Amino acid sequence: IADPKRLDTCLDSVEKHMGTPYGLTNLASAYTEYDPSIGLITGFRAGWKENGAVFSHASSFNVVARAVRGRGRDAVDLFRRILPSSKPADHYMVESYVYSQFCAGPGSGSAHGQGAYHWLTGTAAWMFRAMTDYIIGVRPELQGLRIRPVVDPTWKSFSMKRVFRGATYQFAFENPNGVETGVRQIYLDGELIDGTLLPLPTQKRHHVLVVMGHA
Repeated sequence: IADPKRLDTCLDSVEKHMGTPYGLTNLASAYTEYDPSIGLITGFRAGWKENGAVFSHASSFNVVARAVRGRGRDAVDLFRRILPSSKPADHYMVESYVYSQFCAGPGSGSAHGQGAYHWLTGTAAWMFRAMTDYIIGVRPELQGLRIRPVVDPTWKSFSMKRVFRGATYQFAFENPNGVETGVRQIYLDGELIDGTLLPLPTQKRHHVLVVMGHA
């Protein structure tokens, strides 16, 4: 709905006011007193649950938003902050391989970053899609695979394997000029293709080379 300039302003404002080392809070700042005109959200402790916590699932959607805007460095940065393995284990207090529904937000004081309600969130599925479909940028469409990587510009090369419509695609990405997004060339099984849409598979295995840069 918003124009690109306003979208970037929104993303910048979210990071400025709601960004934490563990992801994004769902509001800022947390309510400190119960307000019956607002309701239950103000009844939670400050920084917990809907009252200013860092919600993993919502943060993963923001990773996608950053990638859609072509902000690769920002998308990867937030993705890393949400990862359970990026959090200090003794403070996170949740298994380091499990997404918690939320981490306590800044309003919780010394508990900030403590995980809660693990094994109870759809975050893992959306973080997987955020990385494969929007950061690495291999996204399924009706007529094939759309290639639009949006990455940290320090990534000079990376790869992935994806199964699509019964075929296995082995992708290699090269980013010689360190761009955040943009595709200069795509080679499918050694042949240069036109555009950024890989056609539907014609064999069981395909090899794809994507050279990032400005077309």
